[in-house]
Amino acid sequence: MKHLVLTTLVALGLLFGGTAAAKTSIKVNEMTVDGLTVMAVDCKLTGGGFMAGAVLIGSLAKQKRPIDKCGPKGQAARLQFMLGGKGPKDIKALASSTKKTGPCMVKALKKVKTTLKGQCTMTLLSGPKPAAKKAAAALPVKP
Repeated sequence: MKHLVLTTLVALGLLFGGTAAAKTSIKVNEMTVDGLTVMAVDCKLTGGGFMAGAVLIGSLAKQKRPIDKCGPKGQAARLQFMLGGKGPKDIKALASSTKKTGPCMVKALKKVKTTLKGQCTMTLLSGPKPAAKKAAAALPVKP
């Protein structure tokens, strides 16, 4: 009986107490969540599962209003950032359609809250979608 209990405890420990977190890779051409559109999403996350992309973009979408103020006539920026479990950090604008768009979007992303961890690169659109997609296509770093 002791052997059976010990075997069961070891099995449960292996099943629920693994030391390595699952890796989640997200590659999305275009996604819109709550009105916020992102393009060329490439993220490597520690955990998150199959819904991680929607969770991440949903978190970003909570800042849609400040993001849209970055390019009210339709702008885009290619951003790179780390996720440390509280929100984006080390955010860099790799390219933006205007000099003000990139820094403005970096500022907006600093207010995003998410428990995801990893690193991402994506093109973030602001303002009217058709004009923003045109701006994204013209970025020196392709969307």
